[in-house]
Amino acid sequence: YNIYADLGTIKMQSGAYFTITVGNQSVKGITVENGSYDKYSRYFLGSMRIKNGKNKVVFYVDKMKHTFSDIHAVVFIPIK
Repeated sequence: YNIYADLGTIKMQSGAYFTITVGNQSVKGITVENGSYDKYSRYFLGSMRIKNGKNKVVFYVDKMKHTFSDIHAVVFIPIK
């Protein structure tokens, strides 16, 4: 799967580091100002293999200055 985060980020929310983990695999990202927390920008974070069935997805904020971006979605798109 290709992993994306849809984030709305104002200036004071930019520069935060985060990790998305599924099983023993992780992708990392950093928030980038897009001028609005109401509207999102989609950011590609990386790819991972995910087994069929139930999986636990963990979104962890590693470091932030003030507040974290508004998370509109975490998107998993199958790679064909």
